Amino acid sequence: MKIIVACVIALTVVQITVVAGLDTDIPQTNRVILKTGQWTPSEKDVEKALVAIQAYLETPSRSTNVWTSREIKEILTHAKDYRVQFKGVVLAGRKVIHCLFLSGSDPDPYALFCDPRTGKCLRYLFTGFT
Repeated sequence: MKIIVACVIALTVVQITVVAGLDTDIPQTNRVILKTGQWTPSEKDVEKALVAIQAYLETPSRSTNVWTSREIKEILTHAKDYRVQFKGVVLAGRKVIHCLFLSGSDPDPYALFCDPRTGKCLRYLFTGFT
């Protein structure tokens, strides 16, 4: 029982640390939840999405190609420069959050789709030149 309690406490501390790190990487003033989507994500949904995005970017899958890996490194280098828009959309019958990242130091926006129910990123999209 003590081991379970210790694990729960450790996981809580790790999650708080990750969310705190995201607050400094992407300031609250650089985030907006758009109400123009098919549904409107809550602040809690957005926080889950940011945690999922941070984990996804820091540990890309083995199938990530070289070009995307370079893009991800560039994104992480300039994380605090980004502004992000969150919009609720429905993909394949699932409510997901379309997260669009824009930066003044990088003219190429990128987007990720996150499932707030599972806390996972579904897709990374390089959206091209602005």
